[in-house]
Amino acid sequence: MKKPIKTLIAENNKKRKLLNEENVTYYENFLTYIRSHLFKDERATEEVLLEIVDHLLLAQEEGKSAEEVFGKNPKELADDVVENLPTEPFRNIFVFGVELMTTLLASFTVVIGIMDIFMGQSKTIYAGNALFIIGAFMALLALVIWIFMKMLKEDSFNPSKSKKFYVFTGLTFMIGSIAIALLANKMPAFGRAIELGEYGMFGVGCVLVLISFLMKKIREQR
Repeated sequence: MKKPIKTLIAENNKKRKLLNEENVTYYENFLTYIRSHLFKDERATEEVLLEIVDHLLLAQEEGKSAEEVFGKNPKELADDVVENLPTEPFRNIFVFGVELMTTLLASFTVVIGIMDIFMGQSKTIYAGNALFIIGAFMALLALVIWIFMKMLKEDSFNPSKSKKFYVFTGLTFMIGSIAIALLANKMPAFGRAIELGEYGMFGVGCVLVLISFLMKKIREQR
């Protein structure tokens, strides 16, 4: 029986703590670069990373460094590993994207719902506007993830690492979210009207939180 991906990641994290300072730096750069390739099969990726950390631990016991075992150019080795990894099935990529979007929508909806409860407000949601906002946020989320992973990949083996990409992707998401909110606010209402009481939005948010949680649990057991 195959181990769940969550278990593979936990084992990797546990073994990584046993590496010395030099080896852990080498391996973590390697790991970051490999994991930044989102379209590669997640299980195969974690299994390969686990094999590599096992080799490193054995070499470390013999007094060898990561550079002595895998060479002074970890990027070259990482590129070979990535090239031989299978592609993640489109269904898994799509489901993961839906999970991320559901999590974001759940957070947003719960916050708005709590505000509605305190202010005693009811809401009318129009199906057309709601679909536009969801679609726009999905496109923004895909763009932000792509930018973040691309910058993370390029910085993986950079000796003078910077965390500017965290700021850049955060600003991209924030500016994009504001732009979508402003556009949605100016857009005329269209589509079927759905009336929600003052507890309605909070209830929808709680349902989305539950769906997001279940999707995460199912994904982790693959």
